[in-house]
Amino acid sequence: MALDVMAASSQVQTMAGALAAQAARMRVVPGFAAELLRTWHARSEEAQAYLEGLETGGIWPFAVPLEPLLSAFSVRGEPRDYAVMATDGSQIDADSHGMVRCLLINVGWAVITYGVKPHAWLSSRPTVHFRDEDLYREDEDGQQREMGDQMLGLLRTVAELERLADLAAEWREREDLVAVADGNLVRWEFGGRNAGSARTALLTRYTSALARFRRLGVPVCSYISRPNSREVANSVSLLALRDCGHTSDRCSQCAGRRPPLCESLRVLNDAQLLTHLRSGQRSALFRSLAPILQNYEAADRVLFCYLKLEDETARIEIPRWAAAPEYLSRVLSAVYGQCLRGRGYPVVLQEAHEQAVIHGPAREAFRRLVQTALVGEGLEPAVSLKRLSKDLRAV
Repeated sequence: MALDVMAASSQVQTMAGALAAQAARMRVVPGFAAELLRTWHARSEEAQAYLEGLETGGIWPFAVPLEPLLSAFSVRGEPRDYAVMATDGSQIDADSHGMVRCLLINVGWAVITYGVKPHAWLSSRPTVHFRDEDLYREDEDGQQREMGDQMLGLLRTVAELERLADLAAEWREREDLVAVADGNLVRWEFGGRNAGSARTALLTRYTSALARFRRLGVPVCSYISRPNSREVANSVSLLALRDCGHTSDRCSQCAGRRPPLCESLRVLNDAQLLTHLRSGQRSALFRSLAPILQNYEAADRVLFCYLKLEDETARIEIPRWAAAPEYLSRVLSAVYGQCLRGRGYPVVLQEAHEQAVIHGPAREAFRRLVQTALVGEGLEPAVSLKRLSKDLRAV
């Protein structure tokens, strides 16, 4: 057995004890949070002005509410006629012990129409990368390094959005079209103090693809299942600090408490904070202040809200231009309808994932395809002894 479960058991018990102690300390926090939300809901303009006046929330990302904090808007029912599209991706990493240095990115997509002429277009497109400029990227320190997992993930993310924009261009004649991306539109991982030319180039491709939806007039959003974001909670914490003077010694609710209640708010995620929402309702809109958005065009900078479903609260991100009432209503009703059809998760994203995923037999087929092609060109498809030892174990 590779894992000694007994050796790990005491550590797991320690972890469980620590979590139980944290839960005990946090019992009063939800009530404190609810009171703060009620207070600042009634002072929404003041809250917005104060948060917009802050340059930064320190190390804690926060967001500016564009509507009162306890807003709850019912989402319109699913349209009778509409079209929805999504993409997803997967990859086969470059294997340093394999026959040849190459990687594959597979982008799958789904375009589904409902109404008088229901239709589904499900497909995928693989791209093989094998040239040096594909496999190596300039790092933050200016050195050429082999593409790691994070850079490969960014490359796949860009490929997914570019393909979604291509599909939007092909289907732009449909006035009821909605495009859905998987994961965030706020791409923190493109940033950093010294992002390097490779990340910068990928970010440029990403923001260019995002801008295409605006030029096409096709609203795009992203869907995040079970989000762990804390931007709203951090905003409420900052509002609490504003009134208590940044010290628990001056706050009757926090006297003798470490950490203070306003700082404990940051342990909650946004979904745990917005408990006033009922199924089929969206929260207030918030403007993200993520530094990476300074690289987006102004109209494409991201707003977000939360959508309450039966069993979870999802996060919806949308470019500013697509938050106009006529677009926002279309997006939310389509996404909510997709979630109802998919038992809590959008059908179109499920189908795009199924087209993108590369299962074990397909990975082996690709390996054999590479082997055959190399042999056909008179090349020797050799693997490393380490790889061979894993394939043919012996004692």
